[in-house]
Amino acid sequence: ELNNNQIQVAVVKKNTTVLEHLRDGIKMTDPETRAKHRVLIIDDEADYATINTGGKEELEDSTLEGMAQDDEVLDPTTHPTRTNRAVRRILSLFEKTAYIGYTATPFANVLIDEGKTDPTLGKTLYPRNFIMSLKRPEGYFGPDTFFGNLDDPDDERQHIVEVSESKAIEVHEMQHDPDSKTDDLVPEALQSAMMDFFLTGAVRELRRRNGRGMNPHHTMLVHVTRLSDDQQVIKELIEKLVELWKGRITSTLSDDFRNRLRLRWESQFSDSFETWSDFEEVLKDPNWLESIEVLMINYLSKETLDYEGEPRNIIAVGGNKLSRGLTLEGLCISLFLRETKLYDSLMQMGRWFGHRHGYEDLVRVHSTPTLIQWYSWLVRVEEVVRADIKRYELYGKTPRELSVRIPLHNPQDPSHGTMTPTSRGKMKSAITTIVHYGGTTVQSIRLPQDQPSRLKHNLEETTSFLNRIGEPVNPD
Repeated sequence: ELNNNQIQVAVVKKNTTVLEHLRDGIKMTDPETRAKHRVLIIDDEADYATINTGGKEELEDSTLEGMAQDDEVLDPTTHPTRTNRAVRRILSLFEKTAYIGYTATPFANVLIDEGKTDPTLGKTLYPRNFIMSLKRPEGYFGPDTFFGNLDDPDDERQHIVEVSESKAIEVHEMQHDPDSKTDDLVPEALQSAMMDFFLTGAVRELRRRNGRGMNPHHTMLVHVTRLSDDQQVIKELIEKLVELWKGRITSTLSDDFRNRLRLRWESQFSDSFETWSDFEEVLKDPNWLESIEVLMINYLSKETLDYEGEPRNIIAVGGNKLSRGLTLEGLCISLFLRETKLYDSLMQMGRWFGHRHGYEDLVRVHSTPTLIQWYSWLVRVEEVVRADIKRYELYGKTPRELSVRIPLHNPQDPSHGTMTPTSRGKMKSAITTIVHYGGTTVQSIRLPQDQPSRLKHNLEETTSFLNRIGEPVNPD
């Protein structure tokens, strides 16, 4: 019930059934009462589900028929999708409304057709009044922290561990084999990431015991595939190896394995303050070791990432459920091998972005050269998009007058494949154009140092151009 003298707040899951129930409840209030209210809708992850991916070209596969409510007449040329329609239906019930969308990946939102209007639902959810680029908080690990300028030889990229394509394939092809040892079934790339999880977990525990403040939980992300059955195999083999390692770490007969861990620490974490002898006893602590657990986060499993209560040490194996929205508390080590050629999806899958206070030096992302190059490109895309958004303030314009431009991917190495900003259904109103650089200063900061033939060709073309210009002419 809507009351005139109260502010009402509803936290609602962005689920079509829930939204439609909310809309039906609001409709039970008489129009005069609704007219007195001002409504603000804040849409988190606004690029997800809310975008209208429908339209005239998709009517043959439409589920629109029979979905109109009451006296609504839905326009077949706009054909709003169900979630988009549910949000706009709620807005249409009030005379004074505001809609604000939040997202870390606004590519789909800025590609909405600003001028398309539905006769019943009204204007689209294009951010026509303003777009704001929020400042990065101090201490935030963003894309450039991990994937800055990959062509800069002085950039050590301490947080990135490269996994060769061949080693990544081994992880993708993991299978049970009763005749093989667990050590042989878990590929080297996954074992390396797991060792980093054990080592950094022990160091973080030592730091906490010494009074250093940080997130109490310690988490590792294993995101290899979207297929839940394959995730099940990966999870079970990781569990077996974890149990083996727990025994080896505490056994007086496993000096070889502990030496392997020591060498890993000294080679991969030389920038950290602690030495092996500082935290070896913590690593061997049975209570700490027994706290390590392996969870599978997908529809096949009832396990959840519940961080309430005591500190947890979790290796989380999953796919789509770990792609967006879920926060992995204390995420320190990530093995990320799943490829997608969509800017927004790839950025959302990077759950390692965030605050890592107290263990900044321990964070590692294990990934392939292809994915590292793609993320590096997205660093540049973010810079360009943020710069475009600044134009609204500089020129006194609104998004109605100036569109945000999103650079299209032109890979240095075509074998890595070409990405697109978002899915095809969300790009149906996008306009592809060649940017004119007249009156602007453009600096190239990327040189393909691993492709000398391209560098030689560019140098020859530049030299030829300068030679054709001839000698400078003295104006006197």
